[in-house]
Amino acid sequence: MMGATGSFSCDACGKSYAWKPEIAGKRVKCKCGGKLTVPATDPAADDAPDGFDDLMALADGAPAHEESYAPPVAAVAPARVAANAGGVCPSCNARVDPAAVICVNCGQNLKTGKKLKTSKLSGDAAPSSAASERVPGYRSFGVKSVAGEGMSPEKKKMLAIGLSAFLVLLVGAIVVIIIKGIQNDRQHQARLNSKPAKLEKLIDNMDKAGGIGNAMHDGTLLNGVKNTPQNTSDEVDAERLRNYYKFEERCGILLANNGPLASEWLKDPKSRFFRYDHAASAKIVDQLSQMGATEIHTTSPPAQDAYGAVIVGGIVGKLPKDTAKRKKIFAWYEGLDHVIEADNQPQPLEAGQSRISIEFRPE
Repeated sequence: MMGATGSFSCDACGKSYAWKPEIAGKRVKCKCGGKLTVPATDPAADDAPDGFDDLMALADGAPAHEESYAPPVAAVAPARVAANAGGVCPSCNARVDPAAVICVNCGQNLKTGKKLKTSKLSGDAAPSSAASERVPGYRSFGVKSVAGEGMSPEKKKMLAIGLSAFLVLLVGAIVVIIIKGIQNDRQHQARLNSKPAKLEKLIDNMDKAGGIGNAMHDGTLLNGVKNTPQNTSDEVDAERLRNYYKFEERCGILLANNGPLASEWLKDPKSRFFRYDHAASAKIVDQLSQMGATEIHTTSPPAQDAYGAVIVGGIVGKLPKDTAKRKKIFAWYEGLDHVIEADNQPQPLEAGQSRISIEFRPE
């Protein structure tokens, strides 16, 4: 085997082969299928690349005759030119600098004929217009363009000013909200500190009166506690509470007597109230029921007098919740005759009570 030799390449695919004396001047076939003529002499012993595959010679290895084979590749592809002739790559026909060693388009070594391995660029890495105008097929190996890369300095300045102003406004709004919240908390705390809370005041009133029952009875439970509209004085509130307590207490005492339902008692034609006959007594119970009162009982079990009449002193009824109906019942009550209006049974007023008692004076 001789020393280092030069190499030659296939005109069709650019693959390079080591030159060997035993195939010098012969027609050979490249691995791509193309046919070429091996140089008769060593092309360039000093430029032989390492690691090239050996060339496969034709079957008999005899000197080739052009007329017995297909036309050479140069004849099939007349468009291709000699290596770097006129600044054109012999492999891809791209224009190259006459002094260039590597074709940047296909990777062909213009000096040795060795083809470098390259990879195709993605669609978004298109060559720049300037490079495309200089060399057809030029491939750019630069980075992708960055968003906002083409923004002018004036636009960048305006964008920065706008963002700064937005941040200032946002911070200012947050500060205002925080300061307002602090002020509201301080005002609320000041109101709490200026006077006792309602619950504390109610407890204090009960302690002074000796219990909630006494405080409700003497009307001191709500002293100092505003629980009604602003135009209602503490004295009115106290009077209202006293009436409520008296009404509820009196009705509770009367119901404890276990009087029958008034409708059942009136089934006896001899039944009547004090100072009323049977018909008038039945009319009173009927009117109260029609106005919305329910659970109407007698104030005590009926008692028979010396004349055989079945007499009771009055009735107790559950008031409706409807304000208009309650108002109508209280007005109706004011027109009744012979009712008791003692200290422990004041004329019924609207005090939020749940029941109403109607008691008549004895005969």
